Amino acid sequence: MPTTVGNEANWRQRYSSTTAPSIELDFQLLATQVPHENDSFGSDYDKNAWDGKMVDTTWYDETESTFEIDSLAALAGLASITKNADTSGKTFTLTSDLDLEGKSLSISSFEGIFDGNGHEIKGVKSTLFTSPQGAADNFSEIKNLTVTGDTTSSALVASTPVFVTFDNITTNGTVKAYKAIGGLISQINLNQTGFTGDIVKVNNCVNNADVTIGSMYHCLLYTSDAADEL
Repeated sequence: MPTTVGNEANWRQRYSSTTAPSIELDFQLLATQVPHENDSFGSDYDKNAWDGKMVDTTWYDETESTFEIDSLAALAGLASITKNADTSGKTFTLTSDLDLEGKSLSISSFEGIFDGNGHEIKGVKSTLFTSPQGAADNFSEIKNLTVTGDTTSSALVASTPVFVTFDNITTNGTVKAYKAIGGLISQINLNQTGFTGDIVKVNNCVNNADVTIGSMYHCLLYTSDAADEL
């Protein structure tokens, strides 16, 4: 208490008819919790809060074939899972819009089906899928997704895809890089030994991202007027 405060701090109504003195206090309260932590607010009120490091793989069971991605921590969990597990033949469905807020998150060597389910992943800083892959007789799929962001990586959605179908995807934002660049995808390796069919299929996709490139090396800017199959 300030030393300048006198007996008025001990004011009582029965001893005085004057107005009670007041003290103004200024403070800020910051409440945090781990996503999905149970408390009086419920278990999911801040499930989309992400610090850029948290990884949730508790939802994954290798004996199952369908999964739901409902948070950034779960999406980061998928990025962790694809590094060590075979996810071919499995379907991962996004159940809500997600905002990376400029944090980096890339899913490498993805196999299977990623269904955006009409949702958007925004705030993208780095290419979302790096080296997604399938098989010549069993393409992986990335579909029904909007990706929005500003990146200096090679593309917003995917780089170096092999045997992957991209279907019903929209990209927004900016892509700025010196080479190996695209709005939707980039760096397609057409030299698959002993294979002469399609390497990548692009259907019903629209790139609205502004693309700035420093050279013409490996440039692929997909627009709705581009070929359906590459």
